[in-house]
Amino acid sequence: MNRARQRPFPRAENTQDTAIHPDDRPRVLEASVVLPGMSGPALAENLAATQPEMHVLFVSGCADRFMGQQSAVGPGTLFHEKPFTGDTLTRKVREVLDLEPVQHNG
Repeated sequence: MNRARQRPFPRAENTQDTAIHPDDRPRVLEASVVLPGMSGPALAENLAATQPEMHVLFVSGCADRFMGQQSAVGPGTLFHEKPFTGDTLTRKVREVLDLEPVQHNG
């Protein structure tokens, strides 16, 4: 990510502790579909309340699990299957950033 001039936010030990300072405006949330304590789609929904223009890139090694949560995919959201390289992740982040801006209902 640093090579692509992206600044990652620190990872929280528990997704329920994830908070973004109101002055920060992340452009992309990259999250696993399955997380401890909360799903990636639930995390994205929670953050969308304060980050309405944030795009979302879900990653998972279990595409079939993700397809079961297909309702979580909407405008400004993409999926990338694990495993992947840094280059393919960088391209996918660029792809999600190139999507039209989205306003989440929050």
